[in-house]
Amino acid sequence: MISVMKLKNFDVAAASLEELIAVRAEVKLLAANYSDLNIDMPESFMDLLGNVDRCIDGLLRATRLAELKKLEAKRAALMTTDEKRQRLDTEIDAMKKKLGLGA
Repeated sequence: MISVMKLKNFDVAAASLEELIAVRAEVKLLAANYSDLNIDMPESFMDLLGNVDRCIDGLLRATRLAELKKLEAKRAALMTTDEKRQRLDTEIDAMKKKLGLGA
């Protein structure tokens, strides 16, 4: 169990995913206890829970994006020369459109 003081001083930005999940569990447990006692949970814990959830979402998104890049690299390695050329032509055309150069 993490102390209330440690929760109040917890640095969300410096925490690992495992630490964030542990803190989230502690705050959820506190929330359940406050609810059982019909007491409003302090705003600081509500804010912490929101910050932890956002940080977890961000870390999971970054992990999933990295995995997607690996999968795309594996797929690209299987492409024929013509497929690679066609893909690059498509990317070049899209960039030209973004730059207003016409395709």
